This record gives sequence, structure tokens and C-alpha cells, in this order.
Amino acid sequence: MVFIVGGTDERCFTSIDISELFDQRAVVDPEPPSLSGGWIDTDFEGEELRLQDGGRIFHTVVRMQEGNVMIVGGASDGVLGEPYDHPEFYERNTRTFTVI
Repeated sequence: MVFIVGGTDERCFTSIDISELFDQRAVVDPEPPSLSGGWIDTDFEGEELRLQDGGRIFHTVVRMQEGNVMIVGGASDGVLGEPYDHPEFYERNTRTFTVI
């Protein structure tokens, strides 16, 4: 499984707060059908997977025990963004982010 967290727009100025998981084991029915995996972009309630404190770029994502993830560092944009001084924690079993 691959986890994509945050990132930037095409100009590399503004960060995005959306996150997605790619699961090779998932069989999805997009057009055209795919047997190579599927994207998971919602929590269990159907809401988009969003970083709780806004978008991040230039951050580090670390896999923790049991598949949970810690997002550390980064900034809100590439020009005037101040570095984040607090990490976010992604809980795999609930698909939620928590600012620590």
C-alpha cells in the first residue's frame, strides 16, 4: 500500500491537504476496469482524507508501528510558508488525522 500525503499544486507555491492511499490488493471498477489496485481517498464516513491542519509541502512521512503514519515538518507554501512545528498522526484503523 502506498500513502500519498499532501503535496503541491502545479506551480509549486500552494500546498494541498488531500491524502490518498493506493492499495494494490483492491479491485475497483473505474472506467476502464482495473485489476491492478485502487485509490482510497475517503475515511470510513465517506469524507475526504484531509490533513487536519491544512496542506503541507516539503514534509516527511514516517511509517510507525501497525501501519500508522507520522507527518513531520514541512510548510504551508513554498514562498512565504513558515515551517510547521507540530506533527500530525494518521490512524490507519480509523483513517483520521490528529495534530499532536
